[in-house]
Amino acid sequence: DDKGDIGISVGGKPPFAIIDVDGIGHDILIPGKLGRGESAYEDVVSEFGTAILSKSPPTSDERKADGGDDRPRIERRSLGDVIFRDPSKRRTLNKLTHPLISKIMVKRVITWNIFARANRTENRLVAVDIPLLYEVGLKMRILFGLVVVVACKPSTQLARLMERNKDLTQEQCQNRIDSQMPVTDKVEAADVVIWNDSNMDDLKAEVERARKEVAGRVKGWGITVPRVVLLLGASLIAKVVAAASY
Repeated sequence: DDKGDIGISVGGKPPFAIIDVDGIGHDILIPGKLGRGESAYEDVVSEFGTAILSKSPPTSDERKADGGDDRPRIERRSLGDVIFRDPSKRRTLNKLTHPLISKIMVKRVITWNIFARANRTENRLVAVDIPLLYEVGLKMRILFGLVVVVACKPSTQLARLMERNKDLTQEQCQNRIDSQMPVTDKVEAADVVIWNDSNMDDLKAEVERARKEVAGRVKGWGITVPRVVLLLGASLIAKVVAAASY
C-alpha cells in the first residue's frame, strides 16, 4: 500500500523525529553496515546457507558505504523466496532479526530523547515507522501510545505489489501479502487510519486530516519509551513523495 511514500507533514519541518524500522531491518543484513553487536549477517547466512548470497562481489560504492567490507551481500529476493514458502523458516528469520531490530530501535529512541533534552529541542516526540507492528506481537505494541495505519483495499495492495515487483508471479506476491496480518484487521486496531486507494490529491487530503488528528492527540506528550508515537507506515516527513504506483 505504498506506506513508505506517505508523509504527515506537507511542507515545513517534520513534527516528530523519525525512526525507520524497515531501514534497520535492511541494514542489519548488510555486512559492515552497522557497529559491533548490531549485525545479523553472520547468523542469517549460517542458518540459511550461501544460496541466499549474491554471486557478484560488492561494488566499490557498496564497500565504501559499508566500511570496506568485501563479503558478498545477502540477496533479499532469494531470502524472501525461502521464507515466504515456508512459515517455519520465516519464524526462524524473525527470531534472528526481531530482537536485534527492537534493540536498535529503542537505542535510537533513547538517543534522540537525550539529544532533544540536551539541545532543548521543542518537540521531543518520536515517530517509529514499522511495517509489521502487529505481526511482531504484543511486546512491541505496548511501547507505543498511538498507532497510525496506512491502508488500501486488498485488490489495490496486490496490484501495487505486482507493479513494483514485475519479476514476481501473482502467486508469489499473494504469498507475501498472506504472510502478514490482513489490512482490515490492522485498520480495526488502529487509532488513526490513512486511506491510500485513490489519486495523489486525495492522498494529500487524507494525510493532512491525519496530521491534524495526530497533532491534536499527542500535544503535550513527553517522550519516554512507553509513550513513543508509532506511525505504522506513515513516515513523518516534510513532503508527500509522488509514487508511480499511485
